[in-house]
Amino acid sequence: MIIGRYIAREVSQAMLAVMTVLLLIYVSNHFVRILSEVDSGALHVQVIALMLSLKTVSALSILLPLALFLAVLLAFGRLYKDNEAVAMEACGVSPRTSLHAVMGFAVLVALLVALLALFVAPWAEERSYQIRDQQSASSELVGLVSGRFIEPRSTNGVIYAEQIAADEKSMHNIFIQGVLSSQPKRQIILSARSGQQQRDKRSGDNFLILENGYRYEGTPGERDYRVIEYRRHGVRISEPPVNRSYRKHRARTSASLLDMKKDADIAELQWRLSMPISALLLALLAVPLSRTAPRQGKYAKLFVAIFIYIIYSNLLGVSQTWVEQGVLPAMLGLWWVHVALAGLIWWLLARQYGHSWLLRALHLKKKAT
Repeated sequence: MIIGRYIAREVSQAMLAVMTVLLLIYVSNHFVRILSEVDSGALHVQVIALMLSLKTVSALSILLPLALFLAVLLAFGRLYKDNEAVAMEACGVSPRTSLHAVMGFAVLVALLVALLALFVAPWAEERSYQIRDQQSASSELVGLVSGRFIEPRSTNGVIYAEQIAADEKSMHNIFIQGVLSSQPKRQIILSARSGQQQRDKRSGDNFLILENGYRYEGTPGERDYRVIEYRRHGVRISEPPVNRSYRKHRARTSASLLDMKKDADIAELQWRLSMPISALLLALLAVPLSRTAPRQGKYAKLFVAIFIYIIYSNLLGVSQTWVEQGVLPAMLGLWWVHVALAGLIWWLLARQYGHSWLLRALHLKKKAT
């Protein structure tokens, strides 16, 4: 139907605009967090874009239901403000047409959210954990910044390079201070005009080849210092093994959660299933909430709608925690929150259109002949 396609187009355009704003807010906020990890040396600058992309993909299952909710509110708010909704009803277009158009579009969004929540988001979380594990086990020179002293993770000492090339392999004016592994009290200081990273083809070990510098070796407070001038000097860069870090439940696959051996598994699985359900319920809730008088404006019910969404999302989060802790039984779980929201939607629709109309719209009651 033309009216249904028109409503679906209005909702999709509004959703695209809302989703753009939500993504900008999320990306900018998470970008700052990733930069702080790069600054501390926990992540390499080259993985910023990848980590940000993975986190954004993981958050889409939460952002899409909210974007759909706000899009329906804004689209129908404009229709009521411009009196288009009134004109449709005057021409005999039933509100059921609007509901069917919204729910048809919401079903498509819910299917996408289900795919993201059940499969894509866990994969993105696991991949981000793998990147962090690889970064923590990377060489000591990862995270080296020009003009800053860096403390290696596995040794007591510092590394400094005044200039680092764009490929991060070559550097100039290098200073390294450390201790001998065999003699912890004996310190070593290396200085060099230049250096570059190389990997030995036979052993596969990584080396920092220093050129044109000095090596100072000795124990502080004693006279047994040695000073060696060299043209080339190799320093082995330790690379610890990659250890698997602790994973939160959101990084586990949905198939592994089906065992339901722990309350945390049940809570996480119910949370993932709640995302597509929330997309459908929020889209349906937005229809009666967006109904406004001609002089109220299209943003009249926006504050109330956001307030309801905050309560709904917080109750889902609290219920998930209660299921994890065993406070709520698994049978009740997060489902009571959806049932409560469905009851609110029924009450709002019945208040506006009546119970008989609502039953006929849901094909639960036949028209009187």
